[in-house]
Amino acid sequence: MKLDLRQRIDRASRWGNLRLIGNSVASRATIAVPILGYLVLFNSYVVNALTLHSSLCGDSGCGVSWRLQFIYFGCCAVSVGAATYAVWCPSVIKLYPGASNFFDAEKGYFSHPTNLNYLFNLIERAKGSAAEDPFDLQMTIVARNAAVNERHTQALAGVMGEYYVLQLYANTPARVVTMAAYAIGFALLLVPTIYTFGQVLIRALFR
Repeated sequence: MKLDLRQRIDRASRWGNLRLIGNSVASRATIAVPILGYLVLFNSYVVNALTLHSSLCGDSGCGVSWRLQFIYFGCCAVSVGAATYAVWCPSVIKLYPGASNFFDAEKGYFSHPTNLNYLFNLIERAKGSAAEDPFDLQMTIVARNAAVNERHTQALAGVMGEYYVLQLYANTPARVVTMAAYAIGFALLLVPTIYTFGQVLIRALFR
């Protein structure tokens, strides 16, 4: 079935697609760029100080070049995405790249009836209706205050998997803002990169 634009955006912006960038050190480091840009790049005192030393400035003066501005605003856009990701992305997505990783790491915790009941409540709160429970874990485990055993492992995996998928699509506005900020930021960063590459290539071919 062909997806409409809204569905395409919803699928493309799920947190699982954004976590690789959002969890990277480089992405988190861009949060400091707006402050550093003000203190260094767009600070009139710095520009005036450089102007006093003609050897540091060309004929056009010490103004900020368009390439540096593209890099600055590109990093600012990425920093918006990184900040939005840090605040709104669910912790389970930040920690685990897939539902199977989440299950392997947390199945012992959710095998306890109290914790399993907490998981059912989280799912109901997230989707607005009861969790899918075809093996009736709420009756066989939670209501009887029993522990999950090997016979219920598959059922537990289903419940935990449903929770993970719900978190992938949580906070839709924040997901879209994060994806858009990353896209704009990397597009701005790409422009001076391509321009510089073209200059180097031309000089190499026609020198």
